[in-house]
Amino acid sequence: MARFWLAFAVLLCANAAILVSSRLYPFVDLPNHLATATIYRHIGEPGNEFAKYFTVHPVFPNANVVHLTLAGSRLFPSVDFANRFFYLLCLALVPGLTWVLIREVGGDPWRGLLAFPLVFHLNTVFGFVGFTIAVPILLAVVWTAGRSLRGPVWWSLACAGLLMLL
Repeated sequence: MARFWLAFAVLLCANAAILVSSRLYPFVDLPNHLATATIYRHIGEPGNEFAKYFTVHPVFPNANVVHLTLAGSRLFPSVDFANRFFYLLCLALVPGLTWVLIREVGGDPWRGLLAFPLVFHLNTVFGFVGFTIAVPILLAVVWTAGRSLRGPVWWSLACAGLLMLL
């Protein structure tokens, strides 16, 4: 099992290094999402006129609300930093949750490594950030749904909450 975790860590670090070192992502619609997050972050500041020309409604359950609120929040030093964190989160969650699902059904954990090429899927390349975060959320829904069948009632509540987030 130690060799598996070593391979997992190497793949995770290699993918993270590529993601962090890229100056520009080759995602088609991502500049629009980053512009929206930048407007959301700076719309109320004095000296800009964003409010005259734009309205941003980060209200759940609108599309892309997770990326917008995360990338536009002041928790991070910049929108670009928050965007990188968002994609690093997806990079860690997809293979991690795939491994959890495989372990849950008693499968070979080495097959969980096959999730790494799937992290940057077609929806990610086209810049659909809402679909990008939906993949790990869907994996978490499947996992909690399986756990709710034979566990306490709070697993069912967690599954329902994840379905609403999805």
